[in-house]
Amino acid sequence: MGDFRAELHASFAEPQLTWQFPAGFTTTTSQVVILVPSFTDQPLPPGSTKKTRTHEARSGSQVEINFFWPPGPTGPSAGYTAPLQKWDVTTITGLTTSPIELRGYFSQTYRPGHHNFTEEFLLEPRLEEGISSDILSELEALDIKQIYLQFGNINPIFQAIGFDDRVRDLN
Repeated sequence: MGDFRAELHASFAEPQLTWQFPAGFTTTTSQVVILVPSFTDQPLPPGSTKKTRTHEARSGSQVEINFFWPPGPTGPSAGYTAPLQKWDVTTITGLTTSPIELRGYFSQTYRPGHHNFTEEFLLEPRLEEGISSDILSELEALDIKQIYLQFGNINPIFQAIGFDDRVRDLN
């Protein structure tokens, strides 16, 4: 992957839920992502930085997301957008009786905005290996399939995506 820019282009027969600035949630039939190396099962290189993002909703629920960025560029630079290098742990409290801990690569998604001025996180507890069936049952009863957070605006966006793809505010 270090030899070229790897992109994945996807086309969907049925419109899929997506988030776009400034419209918010909408649907799309195509998407492009840039692929970067994962350090999931490898030690982090020297200079990696642990980052933490937290949000406490008025409802009392809280999310703490911990992850790593690679070292920034050295020398002259016109800016830099750091990709996620590796997940540490995401802890969600207040939505279910027990805290939800996500450590898996597939249960958490990160999208950095330009120069990391904004950051988006999509958390999907059902994709976490070994998660308690009690927690999954509580989330289903609350109609929470995914949890979406966006940082970088005046107020963080904290929303639930239901099993019918309807989006609602969790603040």
